[in-house]
Amino acid sequence: MNLAISEKPGICKKCVDDVKMAFDFKSTCLFTEELVISFARDQQTSHFELKDIYKEHQSLVTANDSVCRFCLTCGRNK
Repeated sequence: MNLAISEKPGICKKCVDDVKMAFDFKSTCLFTEELVISFARDQQTSHFELKDIYKEHQSLVTANDSVCRFCLTCGRNK
């Protein structure tokens, strides 16, 4: 099998951007997963609110705030 399809393989800008976006998404997921696992391990429980993690790692969060499940940032509910 000849895997050398092209002497000068390349990738277009759109595909580079798509790969970067996918990498950033995966990196954020892995970072968030590690925070959640670490928090659960420290709390010795599997039942907690994302707000608890946010409070520990970021700043104050109120009862009216929501926390993104993807990146653990706080959003103000209106």
